[in-house]
Amino acid sequence: MTSPTESFHEDELVPPEWVNIDFFEAVLQSCENVTKVEVCKFKLTPGTVKGDHFASVIFRANVDYKIQGLQKKRSLIIKIMPEMEGAKKDMLMETHIFETEVTLYTKVLPKFESILRSIGDSTKIGPNCLYFSLHPKKCIVFEDLVPLGYTVQRDREINMEEIREIMRKLAVFHAIGYSLNIKEPELFDNLKYGLMNQSAICDSELMTDGIAIFIEMLNEIPSLRMYKPYFEAIQKNLFKKCRQTYDEFRENRQNDSIYVLCHGDFNYKNLMFKHNPIDMKLEDILILDFQLCHVGTTATDLYNTFYMACSREQRMHHFEELFHLYYNHFKATLEKIDFHSTIPKFAEVKAMFLKHKYLGFFLLSSFLPMCYGLLSKTLDAEKLMSSREYRKTLYNDKGYIEELQHLLPKLLHRGYFEDLV
Repeated sequence: MTSPTESFHEDELVPPEWVNIDFFEAVLQSCENVTKVEVCKFKLTPGTVKGDHFASVIFRANVDYKIQGLQKKRSLIIKIMPEMEGAKKDMLMETHIFETEVTLYTKVLPKFESILRSIGDSTKIGPNCLYFSLHPKKCIVFEDLVPLGYTVQRDREINMEEIREIMRKLAVFHAIGYSLNIKEPELFDNLKYGLMNQSAICDSELMTDGIAIFIEMLNEIPSLRMYKPYFEAIQKNLFKKCRQTYDEFRENRQNDSIYVLCHGDFNYKNLMFKHNPIDMKLEDILILDFQLCHVGTTATDLYNTFYMACSREQRMHHFEELFHLYYNHFKATLEKIDFHSTIPKFAEVKAMFLKHKYLGFFLLSSFLPMCYGLLSKTLDAEKLMSSREYRKTLYNDKGYIEELQHLLPKLLHRGYFEDLV
């Protein structure tokens, strides 16, 4: 039998003292829009299992309360900044992730969904934010999606029905962000900080050491050794090039780039799926964790989708189809919202992929092994952040090596390694 310490993150086993009755009364007064709430009792449990997320600390709260004598219940999800000493706290305390996510939930997503409703589109992008605080403690409270029938995908890869809806929702998100960035750019003024331009994150060994481990692995496998010189050349400028991708819109805007509001961490663990309980057909997908949102090129989220949301089969055989599906929804959404500027062409969106190839190299060499660890249910988040020897074991995954034997020749033949050595 699995113990709680094996199933959940250590910092989610004991909630902080300030998450108490007074806290829940403040939360419920806000989301119920009343002046007095009496909390009768509450129960806190870990909000996710190991592997579902790496940033923040998440609890689920089941709260019984009264409003004017009327008994009520709510299930809430509480996201807080790490308080337990350790690598997670050290990496996240100096970031802007909570400020970014609060901006998204309170200003940006309501604007996006208002535009969609104006054209008769009922698409919902993310969960409802019920409460937030940035001082003295950073926290965000959401409605719990599990009682509404949503689940995190843990037991299998994403199927084709699901990935098509993922591409549609990402395209809608990008299209509205693209339009508003032209019409109302001030809406995104504070959304500057992504994965690669927050030093506390991008300078951590979890981020910087993957490429070195990847090169060591290439050297050990005869069928992959020929690619070692390319990645040794890539290693020299990898983080500089990735940082340039993230900073491009703010510091070096290009006329040929397509700038959207990027989710910044678009992977299958940041999605929740709702299926019909009878026939298991997909009914909806909601996007979570907008902590790394920033204005940037379409390539950022598309690379994350390719490496971190698609299944191996989809990467190998279906991504061209999925990419075109994404573009069709992107274009159709812009047309529906009466976008008056020039709509980027499909070839222009595809060109962003090659132009920002260093971001793809980073995800391939540093994050894709983690996806295989998640699928095999062997990934240990604490060891991932603290132990190089543990991270090296992820590169021995048979499926990962087999995919590299298919994927690296494709990158070679498509010109991704040109001018590197």
